[in-house]
Amino acid sequence: MPSTNPKWQTWKLLSDYWLLRYQNKDDILDFRFSLEGKFLSIQRSISDFELSEILLIVLNPVMASALSLQKIPILHGSALVIDDRAVIFAGKSGVGKSTLSAVLAQEGMALLSDDLIALNICETGVEVQPGYPRLKVSLETADFLGKSPQDLIPIARWAPNERWLDSNVFPKGFCSTKTTLSTIYILEGIRKDISAPEIAELPVLSACYELSKYRYGKKWLEIENHAVLQICASIASHVVIKRVWLPDGLEKLKITAKAIILDVQNIAKKQAQ
Repeated sequence: MPSTNPKWQTWKLLSDYWLLRYQNKDDILDFRFSLEGKFLSIQRSISDFELSEILLIVLNPVMASALSLQKIPILHGSALVIDDRAVIFAGKSGVGKSTLSAVLAQEGMALLSDDLIALNICETGVEVQPGYPRLKVSLETADFLGKSPQDLIPIARWAPNERWLDSNVFPKGFCSTKTTLSTIYILEGIRKDISAPEIAELPVLSACYELSKYRYGKKWLEIENHAVLQICASIASHVVIKRVWLPDGLEKLKITAKAIILDVQNIAKKQAQ
């Protein structure tokens, strides 16, 4: 297996199963799903895939495929828990979701899920299902957090500057139970003209549209827009959704984390009234 990130090339329905295929020249890694997404078989001709690399693929696109076939809503982001309430951070790749989540975990929030977030929408609200008890961070973030080399777990040869951090290196560790969702923060990016985060609540219609951008696997799973918007509308009707601009610099992340924790606590107070 080369050091480049393998790209899926096929997602299609065959006679009696769905196929997700990764291919590099003559090397093939196939994941075959039952029609309802509850059974999975793996076939491969790639001999040097490391276990951590297979795990990375299984935890993200493979799990997303299975959950999607089971009609379970999934978002791309990170989820943490504070005071028995789940908080989600969504945003495009590279915007800083995992980095901010790592700082929040350092500040006392418990990790619930990273990268792939599975939801349960019911009449009374939205629940977030627990994911895998590890958080993906850059080497720069790990160094900023003061984590030792022993804490850093290699992810894949095509991601040399990223590592897993096990949740047990954080004060509150991992939340292993489904948790009611309180707030979703959509990270817009970094601004150099601010010294603290700018947080603003979105109207329901705007929130629904913005959230639809972060439906995990929307394009390659070929999920129709109206189905995504319907799910996002259900979510937006139950939880507060806010837009966040981040100040520039890792040293500002602790300020951001404290501001978000305070915001979550204020939302909880209002919801309790």
